Amino acid sequence: MLPENPTRDQIAAALDYEQAALDTLLPTITDEQWHGRMREDGWTIHDIVGHIADSSYGLAYLVRNGPPADGQPSVDERNEQRRQRMREMPRAVLEQRVGSGFAAAREALAASADLSVPGPFGPRMTVGQVLALIGQHAAGHRHEIEALLT
Repeated sequence: MLPENPTRDQIAAALDYEQAALDTLLPTITDEQWHGRMREDGWTIHDIVGHIADSSYGLAYLVRNGPPADGQPSVDERNEQRRQRMREMPRAVLEQRVGSGFAAAREALAASADLSVPGPFGPRMTVGQVLALIGQHAAGHRHEIEALLT
């Protein structure tokens, strides 16, 4: 559950923690596991890592630039489109994109003067909650990856 009023320090700490946890975890994954281990829906660790990077960057982008125009694909459709697009992306590029996604989140945090204002999804989530979601979302997927490795 997202905190009602996450502070700038809480958000920054969560982003730092998740990036460090992923920076520690990802190099331990063999190439066989990277492409061979998958969730029940067919998403491999490669796909999940790409999704973490993409969603971190995407949510930060939305905080800085506002909601997408009407007529955009649903979240699930967009996730699948991006998954297919990143499928052939080399592992090193995806790992680098994870860091870029977290950097974009930190930039959005620094650029947000008021974390309590409505975020890009309207009044249901504040800017602070959307930025906190980046860390929570990454943590959830990191836990999925860890479970796939056991």
